[in-house]
Amino acid sequence: MNSSTTYGSTSVEAAEGHSQRLLRTYYFATIPIALFLLACWMTVFPIKWTDSHEPSFEGYECTLAQGTLWAESQNITLRESNYTGMDIDLVGSISSGHISILRTINPSVTFPTIQVAVYYSGNIYPSDIRNTINNDTGTYHHTLFTPTYIQPSQRLTVCWTVVLPYAWARAKMLKINVQNSRVDIVRLSFQEAWINTTNAEIEILGLTAASVRLEAKNSQIQGNVIANHELTVQAYNSLVNLVSRNPTAEKIVVRATNGTVLGKYLAKNVMVETVRGQVSIQAEAEEVTVNNTDGPIGGSYRVAKALTLKTTNGLVDVDAGIFGSYSVAKTLKLETTNALVNVAAEAEETTEKIVVRAMNGTILGRYRAKNIMVETVRGHVNIKAEAEGVTVNNTDGPIGGSYRVVKALALKTTNGLVDVDAKAEDVDVRTTNGGIFGSYNVAKTLKLETTNALVNVAAEAEEATEKIVVRAMNGTILGKYLAKNIMVETVRGHVSIQAEAEGVTVNNTDGPIGGSYRVVKALTLKTTNGLVDADAKAENVEVRTTNGAISGSYHAAETLKLVTTDALVRVAAEAGEVQVQTTQGAIYGDYAIGYSLAMETSDEEIQANVTFLNRTRYPVVSASTTYEKVYLSLPANFSGHFDVRSLDCTSYVNVRDECNQGDIVFEINNECNKIGTKGTYYPGGQVVMRSMGGGGVDLVFV
Repeated sequence: MNSSTTYGSTSVEAAEGHSQRLLRTYYFATIPIALFLLACWMTVFPIKWTDSHEPSFEGYECTLAQGTLWAESQNITLRESNYTGMDIDLVGSISSGHISILRTINPSVTFPTIQVAVYYSGNIYPSDIRNTINNDTGTYHHTLFTPTYIQPSQRLTVCWTVVLPYAWARAKMLKINVQNSRVDIVRLSFQEAWINTTNAEIEILGLTAASVRLEAKNSQIQGNVIANHELTVQAYNSLVNLVSRNPTAEKIVVRATNGTVLGKYLAKNVMVETVRGQVSIQAEAEEVTVNNTDGPIGGSYRVAKALTLKTTNGLVDVDAGIFGSYSVAKTLKLETTNALVNVAAEAEETTEKIVVRAMNGTILGRYRAKNIMVETVRGHVNIKAEAEGVTVNNTDGPIGGSYRVVKALALKTTNGLVDVDAKAEDVDVRTTNGGIFGSYNVAKTLKLETTNALVNVAAEAEEATEKIVVRAMNGTILGKYLAKNIMVETVRGHVSIQAEAEGVTVNNTDGPIGGSYRVVKALTLKTTNGLVDADAKAENVEVRTTNGAISGSYHAAETLKLVTTDALVRVAAEAGEVQVQTTQGAIYGDYAIGYSLAMETSDEEIQANVTFLNRTRYPVVSASTTYEKVYLSLPANFSGHFDVRSLDCTSYVNVRDECNQGDIVFEINNECNKIGTKGTYYPGGQVVMRSMGGGGVDLVFV
């Protein structure tokens, strides 16, 4: 190896001459720092430079000069033309050490210089200390060998000072592997750098390399690093606090055990792993993953694609998320944990797909693609989406937003509400323990399902095949619905909707039904153990309940059926044919009929006002009860036959015309039976009234 070496001297005159030459060169450098470093070196050992260009640099104070200076401590200038790297190794043990790796600010210095000063106490044999120097394939190797073990009563310290040239285009590799030694680095640039130490600090005031690896134990790592390709940090019982920001770097990996990870990191991928430590960093990347075992996670995260924050036995408190604007040709995937997603995303080609996943996080933003899939757990979704198909799955969280979908939209969650503005060909909304709200416009089918919650929406279906299905278990169904066919089902709930359709079916178990219905064809309202109180208009209306009253207003062009048990019926009804049936419940109301009216109950009275729609000359009216009275009021212009009876002759039976009693002709007229005709038409209409067990009967024409 072509290098010049000068060993330590005890000559005071030589030291003074050397210091004068050194000060002349340092005059153009940073004078206070240089003088400080010079004082340190004068304490360590006198130096004779063998090169005409003494390097000028910023340095650190060496405070390790304790004991006897090892005779082979030296100052080396490296002159190999193919010199491309430096490797400093310590084999053995020392009490403490200090490595300063600096770059000169003097452009005229073209060769590196290394100084090694070793101090030992009197109970250490100097023969146990040695070093080797060689140049292996362009890399300068300096290896210091020391005793394997240092006793507490012994003292062995080492001070390395490396000064690199101002310009070193061939720099490839820097490797430092020491222990109990502080490492300081200032303004260096390599292709590869690896630094390892224990029980002392690594401080970097500027290091640039394609690949950087930093390892420390029982110490701390701090400073500024620029890794053009990859930065790897491994720490044990150590603090990591670095600034490494290079948007083109592929990867930053920080692993720490029993240590805290701080700092600022920018790369394509950032991964932090720690055990029994704390993480609180500022990270920007396409993908960020933080795994912590038995420790908290904090910090700020700005991520383009995937953010994952995982911990056990520790809280997560971060300002985090996936942000930005993305235009992709095929597939965009965004994943995060314990954080926010808020982006503007667009996919262009016919095969494009956007997938967004967040665990314990909020998903916001605008998305446009052929297919969009959003998944989160214990999070919140509130997006604007345009696509051919959209699927949103949320567990234990709400879903909101605006959706414009060509084909199918599916929104599913548990323990969370759904409140959206949606337009699609088919919409399927499912939730548990959460309400369904919003506005829905569908071309074909709308399905809304929930349990233990409220449904209150404005829903409209457009095409000829459209259908709306609403199901709620233990929930209330409200809202406005327009479609060809509407089906509403609930159990132990309440239905009160505004519906317009060709056909409507409402089924409720153990709950009431209310609302307003405008139906072209068939309307069916069915419940058990609940009342029905509706405003309905349809071609055919059927209302059935048990243990619940029927009330409201019903207009049926053809047939109206009102059926209940153990409850009354009190309605305003208009229909061609009306059938009213109950048990142990009274029947009241106003009935305008076209053809017929049939009313039947038991143990309760019937009181009804009947008018005719003039659809036929032969309307038929019947009313029957047991043990109670029957009262019917019919128009005075009725013409036809009447048959009024009470099977208990102790009760009264009356037939009268308040306009013209002479218009009535009795065939049978006694206390129990009044049979005859009224008017001029015969056979005309027919009225049949019965009280089966002791109630009075009244037929009045007014």
